Amino acid sequence: MARVATIDLPGLGGTLGPRSALDARGLSSAPADWLRRTGREGAVLVVSSAGCQVVADLASHTGGLLGPVVFLGPTVDRSARSAIRQLRRLLLDIPRERLSLIPLVAADYLRCGPRRIAGTARCLLADDVEHKPHHLRTATVVIRGERDPLVPRAWAREVAAPLPRGRLVELCGAGHAVHHGAPEAVALLVRALFPGARA
Repeated sequence: MARVATIDLPGLGGTLGPRSALDARGLSSAPADWLRRTGREGAVLVVSSAGCQVVADLASHTGGLLGPVVFLGPTVDRSARSAIRQLRRLLLDIPRERLSLIPLVAADYLRCGPRRIAGTARCLLADDVEHKPHHLRTATVVIRGERDPLVPRAWAREVAAPLPRGRLVELCGAGHAVHHGAPEAVALLVRALFPGARA
């Protein structure tokens, strides 16, 4: 049986961080340090939304730490790289998600605070993530929900295309938070794609 560990990035979730928001490089240093410190180099990493940007950045500076990677709904679509467009897409996504997601996201946002959320969003909107996926040399799967307005099919294809060992999978009926809307399907995919991989 695989062991699963979760990490919160600095200033997000329950982890303390610096007063100002970190950019993708600042955020990606934390999982790199964690992988080294815990001896989990080469473990399967499953990341969602902006977490995909963080791991893509990690690959660009410390790719040797990475094992197989699963991107769930990778952001930010470069054709909609503005706060207004992203907010519009986020609002379109709300009715496509399970209602149980709303209090979870609201609690996370409250814990981080509006200043941290806005600062992190600005940093991630400025991140040219499209120039980083080719650094991922390990097996990588991009999974998007078929109904995800934040990650259109064309953007998911663009993220998957330069991956040397990558592929794209779409989950029917799911929105952006595909891990919450279709957790069983995501788990089955991860197990099927990486049997025996270190978790």
